[in-house]
Amino acid sequence: MNVDSKNEFKINELLSIFLKRTHLEQSVKEVEAADAWKRISGKLIANLTVSVYVKNTVMYVKLRSPSLRQELNYKQSTILERLNEELGGNYISKIVFA
Repeated sequence: MNVDSKNEFKINELLSIFLKRTHLEQSVKEVEAADAWKRISGKLIANLTVSVYVKNTVMYVKLRSPSLRQELNYKQSTILERLNEELGGNYISKIVFA
């Protein structure tokens, strides 16, 4: 933590401490993960996505296209790696495409 001689903290450091102490960090990352899906999947796949949510470190992605669902299942480990990289840690353990 960067603290100067006046015990001043940066706002992002205070927020991080608060989230960890109140056990809200995982919930915030779950919301960020849904936004990250849009960035990582690209415009075409994002447009074919009906809904995205995360519960207990599992991301659920509902898609309009069964063939796309099958294709993304094959690429799940790569997508999972990119998501966690975008989130800055191992916050998503599995992706379920529906």
